[in-house]
Amino acid sequence: MKKMITLLALVMTCQLAFCQTYQDFFNKYKDAQGVEYIEVPQELLKMGAAQADAETKAVLERVESIYMLQVANPSEELSAEMLAEAKKLSQRYDKLADGEEDGETMLIYGDGEDGDHYNLLFVLHGNAEAMQIIAMKGKISMKELEKLSTMTGN
Repeated sequence: MKKMITLLALVMTCQLAFCQTYQDFFNKYKDAQGVEYIEVPQELLKMGAAQADAETKAVLERVESIYMLQVANPSEELSAEMLAEAKKLSQRYDKLADGEEDGETMLIYGDGEDGDHYNLLFVLHGNAEAMQIIAMKGKISMKELEKLSTMTGN
């Protein structure tokens, strides 16, 4: 029995060691051809919060950073590869949404749920014309994510 528990612990440790993180995903694609990488540090978010309404300001003050990858007219191969790589994140993060409708793909993962807030939200949204991947670190809820996305027009 002791050997079985040790073996199980070893297997779980190895599996976690090979799980991809959102940083691995961004590092893999940020320099790829046709991919635009944007990093918004907390200092810039604070500057934006100074000009926002009170509700948006409260959200932006809890966000530590935002990472974005944008791809205009992605090839089918790149889209499929990025989606497959993003789905590997389900080994490490909680799947909050996953769907495809009318050629649009949406995938949302979260980490560190505290009530209805997450320490990390990873969002992949794409279609044949464009693909956008966003990771937000900080305390944010799905409701707040929806509000921020409507502000940016996504």
